[in-house]
Amino acid sequence: MENQYFEDNSPRKSSEDEIIKRIKECEMVVDTLDNSDVWKVVINDAVQWSSQLDNMWQDVMDEDKLKQMRVLKLAYKHIMDLPTKYREQLAALQEGLKRENEIEKDYDG
Repeated sequence: MENQYFEDNSPRKSSEDEIIKRIKECEMVVDTLDNSDVWKVVINDAVQWSSQLDNMWQDVMDEDKLKQMRVLKLAYKHIMDLPTKYREQLAALQEGLKRENEIEKDYDG
């Protein structure tokens, strides 16, 4: 299942007000996560759990358990990548909004 916020950074599909709202949301998340001791604990735990999965997969012979481990590994990776995904989306939205405003100014002039 795709996550529309992270899979599609195209600002042209939204109104300027929606883009600005999403930019503010991304800024809030990035600022909060960067300064959150709780988030640092969550990330450290996710790194440890992911590492534990990496260290034990070769000992698991049950195909269903291996599938569950893969799902968990992807979930931990997604959690660890969230700050980066928000930063990337923020940059893409800001750049798209800047380009739209430049294009509008070109037409106005």
